[in-house]
Amino acid sequence: MPKLPKSFTFKVLGVPAPQGSMSVRRGKYAIACNQKQLYSWRHDVATQALKYVPEWWDKESPVSLRCEFVFARPKYHFSTAKGKTHQTVPSAPYHHIVPPDNDKLVRAIGDALSVTQAVLRDDSLIVLIHSLKRYARHNELIATTITITALNT
Repeated sequence: MPKLPKSFTFKVLGVPAPQGSMSVRRGKYAIACNQKQLYSWRHDVATQALKYVPEWWDKESPVSLRCEFVFARPKYHFSTAKGKTHQTVPSAPYHHIVPPDNDKLVRAIGDALSVTQAVLRDDSLIVLIHSLKRYARHNELIATTITITALNT
């Protein structure tokens, strides 16, 4: 019997939405400050995950989650010299070191993967996380690459 792969990877296009910042409405309940963007992002993540989840996937097993968030570079990262406007300046950082926070981005991914319960029964099954925020390279799409790996129990 062939050995089944233990992981699957998929890409979600667009700017990721963080989850975590809340506001109170009229003293009754707390809602996400970026509710529309967050729900749209989580829907996109869940939709892509459902397209790529293998038939044999065990939604009860612990998993590791690997996320690579790729953000657009601000205009000041690029040269203003004639004919070189596509080149980054030497001082332009590789890592995305401004908000949103990495942990809030990952939290939105975890909830998106468990909300349908087709990928994970609950996001508490994510026991190992590796996450990177970085700026896009020249002509690279703004997207998040997500890899979910089943761990031995």
